[in-house]
Amino acid sequence: MLNYVSWISLFSLSAQLMLMADLPEKVSVDSSWKVTSEYGLSSPGQNKGLELTFYLKDSKITLVKYILIPWQDLVSSNMLGSPLIGVNPFAVIYKNYPAGVILNQQHQNLYERIDLCFNKLIGMDEAGQEATIEHRPSAFDGIRIVEMTQYAYWIDLQIAEPGSNRSVIGDIIELFPGKMVRISLIPDQGPAKTFWRRGAVAGNSCFSVLEGLFLDSTKARFSKLLQKPDLESVQGSFTKSLADLEQLTEAGNVDGDCRSTLKSWMRRFYYFPDLREWQDDRNIFPDYVPKQGPDTILDFEPGLRSSFAQIPHAEAASIQDLIKFYRRIKRRARRNPGKWEEGNIVLGASPKEYHPSHEEFLLMEVGSRIIWLFEHSNSGELAKYLNKLFLKPRVIQYREFSVTHVDVMGSGRFFYVSEINEIKHKIK
Repeated sequence: MLNYVSWISLFSLSAQLMLMADLPEKVSVDSSWKVTSEYGLSSPGQNKGLELTFYLKDSKITLVKYILIPWQDLVSSNMLGSPLIGVNPFAVIYKNYPAGVILNQQHQNLYERIDLCFNKLIGMDEAGQEATIEHRPSAFDGIRIVEMTQYAYWIDLQIAEPGSNRSVIGDIIELFPGKMVRISLIPDQGPAKTFWRRGAVAGNSCFSVLEGLFLDSTKARFSKLLQKPDLESVQGSFTKSLADLEQLTEAGNVDGDCRSTLKSWMRRFYYFPDLREWQDDRNIFPDYVPKQGPDTILDFEPGLRSSFAQIPHAEAASIQDLIKFYRRIKRRARRNPGKWEEGNIVLGASPKEYHPSHEEFLLMEVGSRIIWLFEHSNSGELAKYLNKLFLKPRVIQYREFSVTHVDVMGSGRFFYVSEINEIKHKIK
């Protein structure tokens, strides 16, 4: 299991760096681990939450407090009325506003600046909060789901409370390995009961592979860095940390996705306002070249090029061969459809990504060639061939896939299916 407390401690160091670089004369931050029954913590050794309190230096007025709770079962879900920000790989994160304090415009601007930077630091910016919403008024194994919202690292689940004394919690957490699950049991009458459960352990996570070495080296660098938090020092420390991380991941035989994930979080830990331009793709990655031209399925699967070469050309003399190829590949596509898989959000993917099968791509290509041929040729001449082929009904049907790409600096260019359209073309 991850040492969530140690990972969260890095956020405390990062928050200090962020303030010393951006608002050194106006705002300070207090960092403290709070062990209390208020949070309803359950995990021995990690039963405490990190409170980061940002306040004005001159008047000591608190602008905002963030509460980071290590992943574990939580009895309470409202954290004494503090709104939930979200969940990252290490913590369930809440935000608390000071009661009875009215901020003037200047102080409100400071708060908004802190909130923007801190959300980026902890991974709760726009990309981290992208959700796939699934309304599921359905049931499985006797559990009726009212609504489910899936985020990158957690599930918001509303279920109808079972009518018997049967406990369904164990069944639920097995369904969502590697995620935190906020469960709301909705009874026939009365208020819902809401609490957190950590999903089943999903094997060794990317972060646990190099946890000790990564944490030790990063914390040591931050301790020195906070003594001199200027841009040049941050640049030097950031560059050395990335180099060390590269060596560690190579020595640990870590795969590319995991390496990209760790690099992404390294950049967040080193969040430094003036560093954003220096971290620009053109500076850190001088070999980076933007993609020219539209994204195509050949970008998604380059191996299709040789397969497409075997499809008859879109010309009248080849219509019989095209139809035969279409019939054959359609049967194969039915037997071998594509599938939905978990997307790697760090690499720009959505939470769920569709991966078409090779046969689906071939069916799309031959189908589009047939349709193009009928739209650009003598329909009467082609109809004679169709009568001989007994194509009934005269419908060409396939899935059309659109593709997009995401450039992840330090990792590469990744292509994803962005849109799926059902094509059904009737031949007259």
